[in-house]
Amino acid sequence: MACGVTCVSLGIARRALAEFVELAASKVPFQAARTLAERPTVQAGVARAEADLLSARALLRESVEAAWASAEQGSLSDEQRRVLRLSATNATLSSVRAVDFLYTAAGGSAVYETSPMQRLFRDIHVATQHAMVNERTLELTGRMALGLPTDTTTL
Repeated sequence: MACGVTCVSLGIARRALAEFVELAASKVPFQAARTLAERPTVQAGVARAEADLLSARALLRESVEAAWASAEQGSLSDEQRRVLRLSATNATLSSVRAVDFLYTAAGGSAVYETSPMQRLFRDIHVATQHAMVNERTLELTGRMALGLPTDTTTL
């Protein structure tokens, strides 16, 4: 279930990135001389957002492939389940950070109902409320990484 929610989150973030790139090419913020796309802070932020999304997706894919291979052989270890859940949570949280940056960088244009950015912002934050990928899963996966006794039934 965590992978399903996470894939939706990654899709929302990719769409937000595409929407922002289109907006940034033509939007000149109030009292500015350059488009959003021409601003160095926006350029760096977009690069960071893209790198975070690509990295999160790669880790998720790697953990899913490893889990799949083990499942074909019989079962997954608790460690594989931990890494799978951690990578799913990481991808969701990375998606949220990317969308938050893009929404903020879009400025006032993003707040209107006609803007896809406001819907994407809202939708990505809905994903963070899912028990399979919210911040609390970091406590569970971190506890296990530290070798502490952990109830893994919800993993």
